[in-house]
Amino acid sequence: ERRPAAGAARAAAGAPPVKRDRLDVIDGIGRVYEQKLNRAGVYTYAKLASMSARRITEIIQPREWQKIEPEKWAREAEKLARKAAARKH
Repeated sequence: ERRPAAGAARAAAGAPPVKRDRLDVIDGIGRVYEQKLNRAGVYTYAKLASMSARRITEIIQPREWQKIEPEKWAREAEKLARKAAARKH
């Protein structure tokens, strides 16, 4: 049995996630893909950066004609997460 991610459980309960990054600033992620990621409990750059390309693809479920670059998204998310962490210190 699969359990929902913590972010998805919070969203289902009506509680907002602790933090929400603008995933749509990542090249190739628009509002629709951001919404799909959010529904899967992915709200932060750090979470996206920690995910495998395979898992990102499972969430996005691109059609055959849609080209996505999940490895690139994860790398860009990692850079954005580091920038955000540096601003906090």
